[in-house]
Amino acid sequence: MSTVAASGGYYIAMDADRIYAAPTTITGSIGVFAVIPTFQDTLGKFGVTNDGFGTTRLSGQLDLAREMGPEAREILQASVEHHYRYFVGRVAEARKRRPEEIAGIAEGRVWTGADAKAAGLVDELGGIDEAIAKAAELAGLEEGYDVRWMEQEMSWRDSLLMRLRGGIAWLVDALAPRGGSLPQLGFALERAKALLALAAAGRPVYLCSCRVE
Repeated sequence: MSTVAASGGYYIAMDADRIYAAPTTITGSIGVFAVIPTFQDTLGKFGVTNDGFGTTRLSGQLDLAREMGPEAREILQASVEHHYRYFVGRVAEARKRRPEEIAGIAEGRVWTGADAKAAGLVDELGGIDEAIAKAAELAGLEEGYDVRWMEQEMSWRDSLLMRLRGGIAWLVDALAPRGGSLPQLGFALERAKALLALAAAGRPVYLCSCRVE
């Protein structure tokens, strides 16, 4: 686990032979929730209402233009509770613990890597190098093994977008503490916007990391 491996991230990791996390990793969040937005209040401000007839009590209860009906709420709540029990049970099975023990550290609580180790949710504190070394040990590999990184090759557009996003984040962070002027920031954002438009249109874009004085 690197920066974040919570909820679904923990679900993926929990069946591993050994789980490594950084001390500052955000993990845990063993929980399930559901959100269904409805827009009856917003529509009501414009004088729009919604009504109708159905053949069953559930008809129209999930219409987003109306408040969710009580039966639909009960079904959704029951589904959430079922999947939560399943999640807790799977964690208990993977970590060889009793479900009651996992329930005591679940309920959506978020843990740092260090706290997760103390709670028994991860096995060791360490980074990718330690995890790779342990995987090699478990696989019975001898010293001198090679590591091949399985990564999807990015297109030049994806690579450009990633660089631009990182550059914008760096610029905002650099200007903010120094009281950088908004015109400077606005110019940088406009330039980034233009480059993104070129990339989206399939036009080649070249970036030169240089300064002209």
